[in-house]
Formats: sequence, C-alpha cells, structure tokens
Amino acid sequence: MIDDRSRPRPCQPCDVPVLPAGARHVAVLHRAANLDPRLLDEAVHNESGPGGWPPPGPGDREAEIPAVQTTRERMAPIALPQARTVAWAKSPPTSLGKGEIMPQDRPIVGIDVSKDRLDVHIVPGDRRCSRPNTVEGRRALIADLRRLAPAQIAFEATGGYEQPLCDALLAAGLPMRRCNALQVRRFGQACGTLAKDDPIDAALIARFAGTVSAEIVPPRPEDRRLAELESYRRDIVRCLTRLKAQRDRVSGAVRDLHQRRLKQAEADLREIDARIRQVVRADARLARRHDLISSIPGIGTTLTTTLLACVPEWGAISSRKITALIGVAPYLDRSGRTDNRRHIKAGRRHARSALYMAALCALRYNPVWKAFYDGLVRNGKPGKVALTALMRKIAITINIMIAKEIPWAPPTRPA
Repeated sequence: MIDDRSRPRPCQPCDVPVLPAGARHVAVLHRAANLDPRLLDEAVHNESGPGGWPPPGPGDREAEIPAVQTTRERMAPIALPQARTVAWAKSPPTSLGKGEIMPQDRPIVGIDVSKDRLDVHIVPGDRRCSRPNTVEGRRALIADLRRLAPAQIAFEATGGYEQPLCDALLAAGLPMRRCNALQVRRFGQACGTLAKDDPIDAALIARFAGTVSAEIVPPRPEDRRLAELESYRRDIVRCLTRLKAQRDRVSGAVRDLHQRRLKQAEADLREIDARIRQVVRADARLARRHDLISSIPGIGTTLTTTLLACVPEWGAISSRKITALIGVAPYLDRSGRTDNRRHIKAGRRHARSALYMAALCALRYNPVWKAFYDGLVRNGKPGKVALTALMRKIAITINIMIAKEIPWAPPTRPA
C-alpha cells in the first residue's frame, strides 16, 4: 500500500508542491540560492528529447520560434539526456526600456565540436540536432542560427577543431563564446551530470553559457594569426634549447645530422621572428600597442609580441579582470578561524611567464619598479611574493596604457 503522505500535495492558492519531510532540506538549500522550489526537477530524461529544430522557414508561421519566451516558459526545467537536472531560477530584473528584448529571453545555443560532427542544443526548449563538421554542414548550421537569432552561441575549445566554426560564426556576425572545457565539466558535475556524451556535452555548454556570464571580447583574425605564429615560435625555441643541450653529448656518427638540425632550427627562428614583425607592422592596432608596451624600460620586442599574442584583451577589460586572466591575482584562502596566505591560481601561463621575465628585467633597467620591489622587501615580503606583486603591477600598467593610449612616463614626485 502506498502512503499518500509521501506524495507532493498542492498548496493553495499558489500551487507550490509541498515536499515530503525527507526533501525539505533540498528546498531550503534552493531557497538560499534564490531558486524557486517549483523548479525542482528530479526526473531522469530519456535520450530522445523534443524536436522542432532546425527552425522552420519564413513561410511556416505556425511553427515559428517565438522571439520572446513567457515567464512560465523561461522557468521550465532544462532536460539533459539521461541525467538528473535541477532547473535554474528566473533571471534578475534589469532596467530595459519598453519594448526591448532581454538577452535572457533569446535562446542560447550550445555546440559540442568533434572532428566529424557538430552536436547542437538550444535552451529553453531543449531542441537539438547535429550537423557534419564540414564546410557544407557549417554553412547549413549558420543559416539555421541566423533565423533563430540567439543571444549566445557557445562551444568548447577542442584543440583546434572548433576554429573553422569560430571563423564561420565571426564571418556571419553571430554572437559566439568559446568556453573553458574544464569549467563546463565541473559545472556539469555540480549539477549532478556525471555521464559524458556529445549531446549531453552540448546541453551542458548551453546551460553553462546561460548561467555563468562572461565579458566576451570577439577575436580578430590579426590577433589569431599573431597567436599562431607565437605558438610556433615557442615550439622552435623548445626544440632549439634541446638541441643545444645535446650538442656536447652527440657522438661522431650523428654529429653532422645534429649540426644540420641545429642550423635549421636557428634559421626557422629567424624566419618566424621576421613573420611576426611583418604581422605587427601590417596591422595599425597591433603596431600601436607594440609601441606602447615597448616604451616601458626593460620590455623588449620579444616580450612585447608575446604579451600581445597571449592577451588580445588588453585595454578591453578592467585591470582586476586582466590580472585574473593572466593568473597574477592573489586569491583569498579563509575558512572560519583559518586564514591562510593568498595564492595566485590558474590563468594563461605563457603570458604569466612573459610577465615574470619582464619583472626580472624591470629590476635591472626600470628604477621606478625597482623601488617598488625594494619597498615590499623592506616591509618583510618574501622575494617571490614581491616579484609576483611587481608582475601584477606591470600587467595593470600595460592595461591602463593601452586603454588610454598613453606611452610610458615615469611618475613625477611633487617638489
């Protein structure tokens, strides 16, 4: 016999289901996170979801996708294939004028990119489809997305397989967002989604983009070309370093081959440096930024091009965000009575390595930053902590210089 008391009972007048005693703590946690208890969804959804996408043509008016979702539709649970989900709360109110469409009211598209296929998932509505990862498949997907007019089109970085899709979206003028794959995976684990599949990943990407906001700086073709050249230069430098380290231990049987490889690597390094200079000079924005950064005493051409290639967001975001993006922002580590030291975490390691070399050069050639470092050491800061603080100061200075387009000028002390 089934106990009726274990079933949720509607409560008048708002029809919010009354949860059984064993699940009330879940509702308390969701109220603390500003989630509506009505949005709790503990159902296991099947692989087959609602269809209806790609969107119909302009002549099919009855099946058109609405431009603005209603409040009840926005609050509908998001279904992941074969995964437990918890629906998300309503978007916070914003100050928009009458007749304007909120970004949350427009659909969000998540795309899982693989070598052969593009799996697409759209929220709200949980519509999905797949396209071949070919020129024709991307062209058909772009046509469908233009009719859909989404707020965001999100995908993960997949080792270069996503680059043709990124170029196609940029050429079509559609809003794209490249997400960190580790963050998306941890987001899915936090939602209770432990299964991994291409359709599941596409749904997670769409939910991640709709939940976690980000300040998106659209990439430019010139910046991507410079980043590609800089990445290839790092490979040549690593190869050259290894060959030089092996030079004294190579026997006579292969010495001539080793010398040939060493000379070829040195010639490739000169060639790649010439191409980097050509790319920087050909673009007015890169040339201007190069002149601004290289005006700082102690920062040369190689460090400047590395910083430009690794961080194209210079001047477009705040200084606090730029330091976190590079990985030189100290993070708190407190819990109760425990107060540990702050540590830097994550970030772009190649840009951070360039800043480290810039800080070492600044200690020799920039008296302003040498005085800043010495002051921290005199106040009891360890050498590495003071050096990290100097790296953060250099990043903030570069960001302000590029944002305001002002060259380096040493601060003047009042008389």
